[in-house]
Amino acid sequence: MDTLMPMIGLKTKRTKGGLPRWLAYLAAAALVFLPGALRAQLLEYEGFEYTGTALDQQNGGSGWGGNAWADADADAPLSNDGASLAFPAIISFPPAGARLSFTGAGEAERRLGTGMPLTVENATYFFSALVRRQGSFRFEFLDDSNNVRWRFGAAGTGGTNTAVVGVGNDVLAANVFPRNETVLVVAKILARASVNDTAYLSVYRQAEGIPESEPATWQASGGSGSGVTLTRLQIRNLDNLPLEIDEIRIGRTYRDVVSLTATAPIIMRQPEAAQAYAGALAWMSVEAAGGQPLFYQWLKDGQPVQDQTNSALVILNATSADAGLYSVIVSNSLGFTNSTAVPLTILLVTGLETGLQAFWRLDETSGVTAYDATANANHGVLVGSPVWTSGQTNGGLQFNGANYVEVPDSPSLGAKVVNGLSVAAWFKSNVPLNTNGNTYRMLEKGDCYFFLQGDGNVNNVGVGGMNFALKRNNQVQTASIFQPLEANRWYHLAGTYDGQTLRVYLDGELKGTRAMTAPMDDDHLPLRIGSDDSGKYFNGIMDEVGVWARPLSAEEVMTLAGRNGPPQIGSQPAALSRYEGATADFAVAATGQSPMAYQWYLGTNSLAGATNPTLWVAGVQAADAGEYRCWISNQLGGVWSEPALLSVLPVTSLTNALQARWHLDEFGGLTAADDSGQGRDWQLLDYPDEWNHWIGGQVDGGLNFDGVASRAQALNTEGLSFHLDATIAFWINPSSYGAFESSGQYNRQRSVIARKGGLLDLQLSDDPGLVRQTLMANGVSAPAGSVALNVWQHWAIVFRAGTVTFYKNGFRLADSIPLSLGPANTNLLLIGHQMAGGYPTNRLAAVLDEMAIWDRPLSEAEILELALLDAAGPPVIVTTPLSANRYVSGVVEFHVEATGQRPVSYQWFHDGAVIPDAVTNRLMLTNLSLADAGAYTVVVQNSLGAATSSPPALLVVRQPTNITDGLSAYWNFDETEGSTLQDASGRGHPATLVNAAAAPEVAGLVGGAFDFDGVDDLAIVPHHPDFDMTDQFSFAVWVNPRSHGVIGTMCRILRKESNFDFTLAAGVNTLRAYGDNKVVYNAPDNAVILNQWQHLAAVFKNGILQFYRNGAPLGAPLAARFGPVNTNDLIIGNFGPDLSVNRVFSGRMDELGLWRRALSGAELAALYVNGLQGRALTSQPLPLALHSAVLTPESNLRLIFSGGTTNLPMIIQQTTSLANPVWSNVSGATVTPLGNGQFEALFARPPETQAFYRLALP
Repeated sequence: MDTLMPMIGLKTKRTKGGLPRWLAYLAAAALVFLPGALRAQLLEYEGFEYTGTALDQQNGGSGWGGNAWADADADAPLSNDGASLAFPAIISFPPAGARLSFTGAGEAERRLGTGMPLTVENATYFFSALVRRQGSFRFEFLDDSNNVRWRFGAAGTGGTNTAVVGVGNDVLAANVFPRNETVLVVAKILARASVNDTAYLSVYRQAEGIPESEPATWQASGGSGSGVTLTRLQIRNLDNLPLEIDEIRIGRTYRDVVSLTATAPIIMRQPEAAQAYAGALAWMSVEAAGGQPLFYQWLKDGQPVQDQTNSALVILNATSADAGLYSVIVSNSLGFTNSTAVPLTILLVTGLETGLQAFWRLDETSGVTAYDATANANHGVLVGSPVWTSGQTNGGLQFNGANYVEVPDSPSLGAKVVNGLSVAAWFKSNVPLNTNGNTYRMLEKGDCYFFLQGDGNVNNVGVGGMNFALKRNNQVQTASIFQPLEANRWYHLAGTYDGQTLRVYLDGELKGTRAMTAPMDDDHLPLRIGSDDSGKYFNGIMDEVGVWARPLSAEEVMTLAGRNGPPQIGSQPAALSRYEGATADFAVAATGQSPMAYQWYLGTNSLAGATNPTLWVAGVQAADAGEYRCWISNQLGGVWSEPALLSVLPVTSLTNALQARWHLDEFGGLTAADDSGQGRDWQLLDYPDEWNHWIGGQVDGGLNFDGVASRAQALNTEGLSFHLDATIAFWINPSSYGAFESSGQYNRQRSVIARKGGLLDLQLSDDPGLVRQTLMANGVSAPAGSVALNVWQHWAIVFRAGTVTFYKNGFRLADSIPLSLGPANTNLLLIGHQMAGGYPTNRLAAVLDEMAIWDRPLSEAEILELALLDAAGPPVIVTTPLSANRYVSGVVEFHVEATGQRPVSYQWFHDGAVIPDAVTNRLMLTNLSLADAGAYTVVVQNSLGAATSSPPALLVVRQPTNITDGLSAYWNFDETEGSTLQDASGRGHPATLVNAAAAPEVAGLVGGAFDFDGVDDLAIVPHHPDFDMTDQFSFAVWVNPRSHGVIGTMCRILRKESNFDFTLAAGVNTLRAYGDNKVVYNAPDNAVILNQWQHLAAVFKNGILQFYRNGAPLGAPLAARFGPVNTNDLIIGNFGPDLSVNRVFSGRMDELGLWRRALSGAELAALYVNGLQGRALTSQPLPLALHSAVLTPESNLRLIFSGGTTNLPMIIQQTTSLANPVWSNVSGATVTPLGNGQFEALFARPPETQAFYRLALP
């Protein structure tokens, strides 16, 4: 060991024990190396320790569960000579018994004692055996259905030396498996739930070194899916040539099946000369065997390199100073060895061409070859006829979602880039790319590096329209862009990898990263542009695709993305033609140094706020027609876009932009005619005859859908698409919301009115978990309760400039909601159903009439006309403003609806006086004061006349004076028998218990309480206008819960459909409110404690929700919106009036109050104190007051006070000084009620000569 010192140039710095540090390190290492001390933990072992030649029914070895070999035809004989095949000298296993000795083709099988489930993620199994073969043979593992799902062996005779390995099929590897010599076969299978399982194989000859631990690189591998449990081993000799098998081992780890004799280190694979680019990762490695543990020290030019003590040399961010000759010393307790010295060369980066391995400009314009512009000649072949077209720079290649370019594997695209890589491309998708579609793939180098659409999972293929991913050890690692991508727009995507971190850039901007250590996988498969290798493709144009063997810098990526220099326009705005009221959309794409500024112009006039690459002009009118252009500038210059002409077409009739219209007035047959001229007739399907479905409609005839079988599809609608706007209108008389289906936790009803893939999807829905009794457009709901059954109603759904507006019976239901039409597709328009798994589902039960679709937003007048209301005469008020009661500082909204010729004007009045700027059909008053009370009217006027609302809407504004003001109901739960919980507010709203009765033994904070059993207990309060909550409301309750969520993770407290809904929520363990459209509002996590009384409250006022616990605010205020008032019953302790949606409360409730106003913080604190003092909700709390302090003869202090708590212990605190006091709790105090609200506290006198005391609520 002393001779090692001068060789590596280490200093002999002494340790405490007096040994040089190097010697102390190796000495310590020697103490823990105990060769042969651990026995292999085998699942199965077979040494063929049998006599005779018959293998059939032999059951020796270990493991196997007592199962015997099966060889009934005796074509797999034993050798019967007592001789085993010989292990390589380095193997420590002793040979035993005889051997299996085939003389011709045959097979033998044995059932495993321990099955191998390949359904478990990362399940791993190892195998070893001694083999001497002359022909083809297989080891095969099967499941109980005779599926072979792990196979390995050899193929061919003569000098082929071909190995076979695989899961579900054979993969061949040349020059691996020699003939006619004894070799050690080592195999492995790795099960993967998310990707293919992989089988590995290595074959070691007698004179070769064998790794002590699992090798980083196996000699052969192959993979496919399995998903089975392996239960049997079969050995098959496929040729009439000799085959000998011996010493079979099956285990869970490599060392179970391979155990080496402890030796000094042996280098199995020497380091190889390497190159690295400056700024990138430099890497080389050594493989060694020998007694464990092995220690490594890398040397540069003969000197130790600090911190390089692993089998791999890794230099991050390499510089020219790192160039030199590198070798490694490998040592263990038995000795050491030196590797050969090899050079590391550092290549300087001089430009974007440095490290460029392939660059496909895609400028060819014709032919079937995409040429690589580098000297590496990585030319690609066009497969499936991609089309040469215009690109971002000169030419490009158009992919249709079913074709691609294939480039053969080469070291420049694989081995040279495993430690550092960049990939970049320009692309323009024909379809929008959302963040989780997992549909489109733009590039893959066979299982190595990818450009792909995300699946919404950052730990799989990421979140983003197109992401950058690598694989290491067959595990995908993805850097996500975290945003969707638009259709028909050029983007630049770049991914870089420096051996530590993946980075993805979109248009030169860093979007995401992912850590991953080098090297990445190299499976030696082709590279594909326009697809992956598993059947997923790109649909769009690609251009300027490049691969580098180094990580590009951020500045270089900016250059590739055109983010340097003055602005250059890559895509000009296009001329448009739009009808009045529609949306015009212009877009320009430019490259250049950031930041870039945009300013749009109409003619010579700049447009205020139009400073983005895209311009939307919503609701265009004649005055908006003209030439639009954009000025784009940065610090280096500016450029004008080409002008784009907007033509605005006048709307003259309902036939303008009409895409289809079905009057449904037929009297027979299985066709419903389209009179738009587009030829989009309905084909009626699954009707029992040609007559009975044609019935009376709202306008002449109508078409009945029975909800069971009948449905329709619109012909020639594959090309039906829209710009940014559309309208669909129809009369409907539904008899059901649809067939019941399970959501997983409850039943809901849904049926389809019309659907065209993701472009347009209209449904009726009654979903207790979302919105009840409504119509949904592309997943967005109209207000709850807006669809009634068994009555005719007219609906118009208007998509306009990224919003949707619902109109019912001619009038708008609510404000517009952000929503865009879905992507265009080639599906047929389906009526009355949708297709799922090739079968129709969600059939409609309704009568339809007068359905039509427009490629523009209809006007208010047109919708009135469709709803059979007057749109040509003087105004007629059909919906008058309603009177309202509100509290000070609240909000009220009045609205009016009127028919008549458009346009109409509105003017609101308060007590006959004009209200300035109140000129729409809605009047909202905020921060109400007493002066706002009075009579409100509105005058509606058009060119033909005027109408005044009558009677006036009366607004009453109240100022609360005590806790009972605005109290709608108060349940004190003091009942001791019966099934009625009385309303103690005096307003007459008792609750009826369901599946339960009051009990006398249930104690509350104030008198009694009710204990909900968490199984089926609930209470119902009939609807009353007192429960109509609008601009403000409050609820408060004492609870002592046993669970945060008994069923479905919820324990409901109080619910009145979507108007208000409060629950405990498991998982987050807190108080939750559900707002309009089931929006979730949570108090902070873990705010609700089980098996403990606590006071919970929520206050809503003017769009703000505040939770409270024990009289104090809980978390920050939340912007919130609750659903509309309704006539449903109020439910206490569950979701609804029955158990169809079971969300029952489990635990005790006490003092539940509901107010139609916002309680103040002081009022909520008083409610909390009342509960602590055992006083009713409507009482005034007793103030805390300390009356006297007396020293007793026993040296105890006796405090007399009032305002204490009867249900929770009082807190008494003391301090020795009132100057900067430090208060501490007094322990051991006995508190006794004295009556009349007074209490006595008795505790030992403290040792201090002076002390001050105070009382505190818990």
